[in-house]
Amino acid sequence: MLTTSDSSYEDFLSSYSSVIGEMAAMGLAPSEAMSRFRTIFPDAPIDYLNHAISTGEWIFVGRREQPINNVMMASALWYAVAYTLDLEPDYSYTVVNIDPTIMQDVPRMLEMGQVSPESIALVMSKIGAALDYLSQHPYTMVDEATYDEMLENLPPELAEVDQDAVAWPPSRQVITDRLGNGSWSSALLRIGICPPDIDEIEPSVDPSSISEREFRNVLADFLSYCIRYDRKPAVLLYGTWSTDRDHYGKVPTVSAIRARFGSWHNGLQKGRKLINDAVSMGAGKALPVSSTKDWNTSLSIEELAAEGIGVIESAGTSAEDFSASKRWENLVNVMVSRLEELPWMQTLRIYYLSPEVVEAEEYTPFVSVLRAPSGYLCQLTPADAFENLRFTQDTDYLFAHGWSAPDESRPSWTHNFLNIHEAAHAVINAMHFSCGADQVDYYQSDDPVAAPGADVIHPGTGSIPMIVVPEPTVSIDTES
Repeated sequence: MLTTSDSSYEDFLSSYSSVIGEMAAMGLAPSEAMSRFRTIFPDAPIDYLNHAISTGEWIFVGRREQPINNVMMASALWYAVAYTLDLEPDYSYTVVNIDPTIMQDVPRMLEMGQVSPESIALVMSKIGAALDYLSQHPYTMVDEATYDEMLENLPPELAEVDQDAVAWPPSRQVITDRLGNGSWSSALLRIGICPPDIDEIEPSVDPSSISEREFRNVLADFLSYCIRYDRKPAVLLYGTWSTDRDHYGKVPTVSAIRARFGSWHNGLQKGRKLINDAVSMGAGKALPVSSTKDWNTSLSIEELAAEGIGVIESAGTSAEDFSASKRWENLVNVMVSRLEELPWMQTLRIYYLSPEVVEAEEYTPFVSVLRAPSGYLCQLTPADAFENLRFTQDTDYLFAHGWSAPDESRPSWTHNFLNIHEAAHAVINAMHFSCGADQVDYYQSDDPVAAPGADVIHPGTGSIPMIVVPEPTVSIDTES
């Protein structure tokens, strides 16, 4: 609605009508046209431009557009919390704590919908009040019927939205399809609202379930993901990441993080501090997880056997249970566990101690894995770097699976920016398929804290077995 004189609007048209016409001729949508106009002509009255576009004199592409992104859909649900509970607007909390992405996207979209500045402030402050309430009451729910009721009885500040310009708040079906991939509960879980069926699904919204150590490790994996795909660590991206197939039920939910730290922004700052503190503690140099024992003399294979190397009893498991595929699956799982225990900026070394390797006294690690904030860095030793061991490395396999060849700046094959599961599979598969390391019970690594088998340390490497295959029991017939 115009609030100044018609003569002023005519002056506006005389100055900018040709520009408006050319933007329409270029095929721009109204939202794009308004964004460009405000950027280049910041002093021009925006309400005149809104009116000019709404008159229909210029035909813009997608006049009934729906420029609704995930932030806008999430904001509608957060507003629904405030609507349902009749929360008062919280201006102070909003201006201090609300996520920057929300503060950027929602007011801009509402401006395109010709909502007044006062109503925009009211909407934002009710969203802020809802987020504050959710941080204190993580089990707060919004069911589908309640959301539909809000749409049927829009509060005055929402009724101002020009639905021809911005279709907000969106329908329940749009939120379900686009934000929740067909599930209302998934949409709520991703934005930090407790789903009505929380008792029937795996993820928890309980803040007490998050330890600082767990949160540090989870956030480090999430930040590695953000770096790898050049994304900002926004709350909705974490919500999507935490509910994907690899992380669903295994990492804290947005609700739990918000309740634990007060807001996503606070949680992000706390997690980064935990990561930086851990990095600082180990920033001197990349060291093995545990120190290697000092042995003055090498032992023969027979003496190693006498020391118990490679003959650990595995309680309750028979040799028949260890099928070939199960053995490799278990080995990868052990690798994941040891990488998870690996301190920041330290290196885990993996060995393949076959009888031939031990006899040759070749104790060069096959792989070293560095845990960094940007992800795991895996380094595979080239075949020609082993002094006392000769074997052929399948370089075609390595190239095909993302490894980078050694060069002047890096003497090893490298695979970088991996998450924990990618690193575990990359290491085991590279040793198995490119180096011919085909016996799982010969794999050993540095000794993580309290790892099973830590009482049996190899004298040449300080390493311990990763997995032990029990040998079949041989019965001796004493009757003749």
